[in-house]
Amino acid sequence: MRIEVLSEDRSGTPLMEALMPRLLAESKRTANYHIRPHRGKGYLPDDSLRRPPKFASGLLELLPAKCRAYEKAKNVDVLLVMLDADRDDPGWLYRSLEATVRRYAPSVSFVFGIAVEEMESWLLGDPAAILAAYPDADMAVIRGYEQDSIVGTWEILCRAVYRDDADAIIEKGYPTVGQYKSEMAARIAPHMNVRMNNSPSYRSFRDTFIRIVGNHDHD
Repeated sequence: MRIEVLSEDRSGTPLMEALMPRLLAESKRTANYHIRPHRGKGYLPDDSLRRPPKFASGLLELLPAKCRAYEKAKNVDVLLVMLDADRDDPGWLYRSLEATVRRYAPSVSFVFGIAVEEMESWLLGDPAAILAAYPDADMAVIRGYEQDSIVGTWEILCRAVYRDDADAIIEKGYPTVGQYKSEMAARIAPHMNVRMNNSPSYRSFRDTFIRIVGNHDHD
């Protein structure tokens, strides 16, 4: 089985590198997979039949063209699209992704990992993993977080992990923030329990992955 994983930024790479082998084990399948980070989420183009704009780098901007390429090459069995809902309605985002993949890659199965609000919500859904990675983390901050709420999720994780240094880190903005997000994901994700997580959006992704990959007919 061949799985293509598209993530909206580089912090999704260490997360999926840690989760993919265990999710495949839960699915009782083996697969070759590739994780492709992008430079942000971007926006689905209004006219997807045209080529993406020159220098386009966002996941959504490139998705229609990538789907057409997968369909033509017949080299992808399952497409995983991993992105943050941010302030978009997750249901609307799911339907938009579904319409795009069904239109341009109808022979490809798909799984969408839509984190509410940000991918850090999945990390916050496993407090034990955070504590294993950062023994000095402020767990009171984590206990005060309402799971999958729209509150500035990565900032909450940053404050829990970096404590008194968090405000200075947050003020630095991008690209520095991206480096810290990647570091937190790389340290926490290997400790995550794929079966137990407080995040509803993670559990939805996990269950869909196991169902689609586990039931997929492949060579």
